[in-house]
Amino acid sequence: DLTLWESLVKKFPLWYEPLLYTAKNYGSVRRIYVVSKEDKLLVEAFQRKTIVENPPQMVYEIEGSDHAVFFSKPLQLTEVLIKIANMCV
Repeated sequence: DLTLWESLVKKFPLWYEPLLYTAKNYGSVRRIYVVSKEDKLLVEAFQRKTIVENPPQMVYEIEGSDHAVFFSKPLQLTEVLIKIANMCV
């Protein structure tokens, strides 16, 4: 099974070209970033770099969360989403 999986799965980069954010388009949207502290795909250093390069209005951190926060820390994610929703009303 593992050999079959390895033969079928192809690795590829997440982005082929650098992402370009502009004030006119993406920059006009209010952003809030949720850091997944134990994410192995988008490691914390990458998340922090993203935050520095494209600052959001607010940053939340969820300790012990992996890439799929909704599975690893669903209650903590729900609390953060409720806080965000309450800010928008």
